[in-house]
Amino acid sequence: MAPHPLIAHFRRAAPALFREPAGVLRHPFVVPGSIYGRELWDWDSYWTTLGMLRLSEAAGDTELRGRALRHGRGSLLNFLEHQDPSGGLPIMMRADNPDVFGCFEPGGPERNQAKPVFARFALALAEAEGEAARDWLAEALPRIERFHAYWENRYIHEPTGLLVWGSDVGIGVDNDPSCYARPPRSSANLLLNCLHHADLAAAARCARLLGDEKGAARWSARAEASAAAIRRHCWDARDGFFYSLDVLCADHRAELIPWAKPGLPLAWSGLPIRIQLFTGFLPLWCGAASPEQATALRDHAMNPETFFAPHGLRSLSRREPMFTLARSNNPSNWLGPVWILASHLVWCGLLRYGFKAEADELAHRTVELLADGIARHGDTHEAYDPEIGAPIMNKGFLSWNILACEMLAAS
Repeated sequence: MAPHPLIAHFRRAAPALFREPAGVLRHPFVVPGSIYGRELWDWDSYWTTLGMLRLSEAAGDTELRGRALRHGRGSLLNFLEHQDPSGGLPIMMRADNPDVFGCFEPGGPERNQAKPVFARFALALAEAEGEAARDWLAEALPRIERFHAYWENRYIHEPTGLLVWGSDVGIGVDNDPSCYARPPRSSANLLLNCLHHADLAAAARCARLLGDEKGAARWSARAEASAAAIRRHCWDARDGFFYSLDVLCADHRAELIPWAKPGLPLAWSGLPIRIQLFTGFLPLWCGAASPEQATALRDHAMNPETFFAPHGLRSLSRREPMFTLARSNNPSNWLGPVWILASHLVWCGLLRYGFKAEADELAHRTVELLADGIARHGDTHEAYDPEIGAPIMNKGFLSWNILACEMLAAS
C-alpha cells in the first residue's frame, strides 16, 4: 500500500533540513526549510525535530529517526554551548554569529531571549533515546535551569506571577496584537506563559528520568504556580476565553497630584487585551485550563464565524477588526491565515480534554489542506488562506508543518 501523500512528501523533503557542523555551530543541526541556509532558530528547531520524530514513527523509517535524533540533539547542544553568563539563550544562531538578534548585547533597547522550549526539546530527545540520553541530559538540565532562572528573574511581573516579553522582536507569533508595536515589558503574553508552563512540566519529567525526585517536585511546583497564574489572571469569564494581559498598570497619583488625599488603591495588576487570537486556546495544549474553561474554548474553536474555517483554524478570529490575509514576511502575518502550528496545538489541546470528534474534524481539514497544496503546488507553505486553502507565503517551508503527520490517523 502506497504511503499517504503527506508522508511521502515529508520523507522526500526532510533530508534537506539537516545541516552539518559549521563555524560556531559545532554540532549538526536542523533548519526550518530548504530555503534556509545555516540558520538555527529556537522553537523552529524543536518543532522540526519533533515533527521528524513523529514522521519517522508514522513511516517506520529508522534511518530518518536516527538523523533526526542526531541533528536534533546537536541543535539543542549548540544553543546550550552558547549560553550567556546570565543564563539566557539566543533566539537565532548562524555559523558566523552565535547571537544574531543581539539578545545579550550590553546597553541599547530591551531585548528578548529564546522562547522557553528547551526542556520540552530535551525531553522529546531523551524519551526517544532512552538510557543513551542519560549523560547528556544530566549535563543539559542544569543549563536549562539557568535559562529558566533568567526568564523568571528578568522578565517576571511580580503582581501576577506571569512572564512578560521584553520587546516585540523574536516572539514567534510576530504580529500578535497583544505584543506587537506595544511598549517594552507591557505584554504578559499567553504564548510565552503557556510555553513556560509546558517547559517547567517537561523539566520535571526530565528530572524523573534522571532519578531526581526532589528536583522533579521543585519543577512541578513551579509548573503548577504558572498554571494557576494563567487561570487566575488570563481567563475572562465574560467571554469564556483566555487573553494576554497589559501589565503597564501603575498608580501615579503620588507623583502627579501629591497634594491630594489618596482614595481607593489600584485594584488590578493587569488588564485583559481582548483580542481573540489562537493563543487563547493554548491553555488547552499545556493543560492549564479547567474542565469548564476547556468546554468554553472548545465552543470557540469550532465556531465557523470566528476560528473554524473550511481549511483549518484561523489564527485570529474573523470578527476582529485587524483580521487580514495579507502576505507579509517581516513581521509574518498571524492575523487570520492558517498556520499548521496553530492548528496542531489546538488539535492537541482538544484531544487532551477529550473532545475527540472536534479534534478529528480539525485534523481532517488540516491534512487535506496540506495534501491538496502538495498536489497543486508541489510543496508545503508557511501560511494558507483559511477560506479557499490557497498558499500565502514561503513555498518550501517545512518546520512545524511536519507535525501534521501526527494528525493523519485522526483525519
